[in-house]
Amino acid sequence: MVRRYEKYLPYLLVMPALVVLFLVTMYPFIYAIYLSLYNLDFLAPRRLSFVGAKNYLDLLKDGRFLNSVKVTAIYVISAVGIEITLGILLAHLLRGKIKGATIFRAIFTLPAVICPVVVALSWKIMLHGTIGVINYMINKLTGITPPAWLSMPSTALTAVILVDVWQWAPFMLLVFTAALDSLPQEPFEAAKVDGASALQTLLHVSLPMLRPIIGIMGIIRVVDALRTFDKIFILTRGGPGISTETVDLYAYYVGLAEGGRISYAAAIAVLMTFLTEAIALIYLKLMMRGVKV
Repeated sequence: MVRRYEKYLPYLLVMPALVVLFLVTMYPFIYAIYLSLYNLDFLAPRRLSFVGAKNYLDLLKDGRFLNSVKVTAIYVISAVGIEITLGILLAHLLRGKIKGATIFRAIFTLPAVICPVVVALSWKIMLHGTIGVINYMINKLTGITPPAWLSMPSTALTAVILVDVWQWAPFMLLVFTAALDSLPQEPFEAAKVDGASALQTLLHVSLPMLRPIIGIMGIIRVVDALRTFDKIFILTRGGPGISTETVDLYAYYVGLAEGGRISYAAAIAVLMTFLTEAIALIYLKLMMRGVKV
């Protein structure tokens, strides 16, 4: 009897976790889809009625939503791309027997363990146009008057991206350092014997072997960056104007803080969920092409 039902044991063991996962994630997601097909609006209470795909069609004509998609894309692609690049370069530089490399790694990884809210508040003060230490140092060293980084549409998004890079590039350093240490050493020794430079070793030895790790870390950071809310909200609140307003911020404003259009905000959330899944699948397919795992 035990052997007869033994094949069902793995499913029984994972069933509690699946039930919790369904209650915590799937039920809210299904309910969000349900809300997105109706017209729930806190500021104009009326009988709830089915509107179908109207909220989604309205999004495609919403200039502010399209701008938030553009801002989100710039933010995610720039921040994650710079973080991965810096992480790989720093890991490669600190990989050798450099005196004090362990101390440097420990110092570099400190920002990754700081709460994002603390990071945002600290950088908001440092980037302040009048009392910020960054503008003070730039003025003392160069004699020029720096801009108010978070108060100008031309510099606000760049400042937000740099803050994110400052926090998460050290995390990439930690991961890629561990990945490089786990790689077989024979290819590196062969490259050294053949007279390959550090750059050639990085491009032709390290990167090909790191592709699976780059793919996984890229997905983790892309998904995390797509739902960044607290850091941008504290730094700029989506301003000046809507120059740093991401999709999450727009959904918050239109659904809760300003508009009360819950169904419209639910449509934004559902659309971004499917878009995130599509981006993750395409990215993984491209990164893992030809890689045996």
